[in-house]
Amino acid sequence: MRGLELLDMVRSGVHPIVRFKEGIEQFDIYFEEGMLARVIEASEALGIEDSVYVVFSFKEFVEYNKSLEKPVYFDRNKNPTLRCSETPYYPESYEDSLYLSYSEENDHLFEVLKDDSMRLFDEFLESRGSSKGTPPMSYVQWLEKQLISARQGTEN
Repeated sequence: MRGLELLDMVRSGVHPIVRFKEGIEQFDIYFEEGMLARVIEASEALGIEDSVYVVFSFKEFVEYNKSLEKPVYFDRNKNPTLRCSETPYYPESYEDSLYLSYSEENDHLFEVLKDDSMRLFDEFLESRGSSKGTPPMSYVQWLEKQLISARQGTEN
């Protein structure tokens, strides 16, 4: 997924859950391969060309993520002995951030997990492509239209 796509998703009110891949370990960030987080913020990175600033929250996945932590902090003998959560570097806010490429694929860093809200957002994107000639609807307008249609279907 390109940073632009993630930015559009968050601007539309969707805050997806992501699973990090091995590529994330090249960054100075809490996350390791397999860990989960929710995208809570995305914005264009001011002063950094072709970048999106993304904030991830792992508050709802603390215990799960701790189970995947590996010792990455070294003792005096250069042996990995401490996991991040055992150090003062552990983000007590349960948030961490990253700059992503605006235009290039970031699929080597994470995958967006498909839950029900993501399936709805995908359906919304598909409907935008099939509604040529009509003014574009926002995601909220589209959701309202779906809800009204569903309610009318149950009243009959």
